[in-house]
Amino acid sequence: MGDRIPDVSARVATPGAQVTASEEHGRVVLVRTRYGPTRRVLARLLRLPTTLTVRLDELGSAAWRLLDGKRTVAEVRVQLELQFPGQSDLSARLGRFIGQMVSRGFVRLG
Repeated sequence: MGDRIPDVSARVATPGAQVTASEEHGRVVLVRTRYGPTRRVLARLLRLPTTLTVRLDELGSAAWRLLDGKRTVAEVRVQLELQFPGQSDLSARLGRFIGQMVSRGFVRLG
């Protein structure tokens, strides 16, 4: 009953405010601060990493470039289907990608 994954296809995905994206060898690299200001000071003192970095694969990079705060997740999927024809698991991969990006604070759903 409560194990059903919510359908976010009609929601708009927007990059998080504290996320910096760059390109590396044609792939997107995302970086965001890991902690708030107080914990960040403590992390520095303990020599812990204060940022979280994610290097996206080809499909993730293409999806990230489409997250403009205007397109719905369904519209992103349609665009990805045009870029990657014949990819049978595209919807599932996009769903996992959006879920991971939201849970790690890289994407907000509106």
